[in-house]
Amino acid sequence: MAATDRHKPLSTLIAKARVKHAHAAGVVLAVPAHDPASGRPCPFHADRLLRVLVHSYLVWESGTSAADMALARLCAAVVDANELRVSLVDEIVELLAGPADPRAHERALRLKGTLNALFESNHRLTLDHLSALNKKAAWSKLVALAQLPRFVAARIALVGLGVHAMPVDGAMILMLTRAKAITADAGQDSTPDAIAGVIERLIPAGELLEVYACLQASTDAELAARPANISTRKGALATKPQASGKAPARTKASEDAKASLGAKPPANGDQSAAVQGASQNKAKGASKSPSSKVPRAKPQPKPKANSVPRKPSKKPPGGRPSGDR
Repeated sequence: MAATDRHKPLSTLIAKARVKHAHAAGVVLAVPAHDPASGRPCPFHADRLLRVLVHSYLVWESGTSAADMALARLCAAVVDANELRVSLVDEIVELLAGPADPRAHERALRLKGTLNALFESNHRLTLDHLSALNKKAAWSKLVALAQLPRFVAARIALVGLGVHAMPVDGAMILMLTRAKAITADAGQDSTPDAIAGVIERLIPAGELLEVYACLQASTDAELAARPANISTRKGALATKPQASGKAPARTKASEDAKASLGAKPPANGDQSAAVQGASQNKAKGASKSPSSKVPRAKPQPKPKANSVPRKPSKKPPGGRPSGDR
């Protein structure tokens, strides 16, 4: 099969996404410099590329909506980028994504590692030096940063520097697979790096930013619908009736518990009678037991090892011998 025929479903989906999400670039590519709720400035508002780096980390495998909410929490809790760099990984997890995000720990660990590597190489937290380089050198610098996923590097290069690099993550691959734009049966490599290379060859350099914005908008819609489907399925399983249609069988323990809970306590005047009756029943049960009829045998003393048995006396009682009579 020719390469153009193999990638035709992908080209068709890209064309449809560009029509459907024609105005998505303003929402997907926007990196807010202030918290829209409180108006507090973002800790990275002075460095646009650093702001794109942090925002790209939040978009990675999470979507634009979740990234915007995490960035708002970041603006409310962190003073500057250096405070984020020296924070503990668990604190970053709580701050950015929360425990519900399956990649929360990896995201926080990678972000902290990238900020530390950036600080050690430049002695300050900034990416302004990349603007003075050509696109090829800037791309090489981004890829060399520690812990930086290719999606984040490509998004910084495309959104911040205009480099022809397509950001593709696992969430976008899942969206393309469900839309049947990529199939493993056709012998097509469906890894994020491979699909990014295919899109970079299909789309001209000046149009790649728009294509990414449209595909990211489609991915965001897929991510927004996914939690609702999962919660609905879990709710259906939780409220599913029994197959037999019968109530669960009642055990003896449950019946005894219900009887004990339902029993009324005796009145004040009958308490002594009840106690007396219980003691009489206890006495009767003790008298009927086999241990009360048969007395216990007394243990016989054991003979001493060195003792010699006595001989019986030959004298009759009275002190006289038998021959004197």
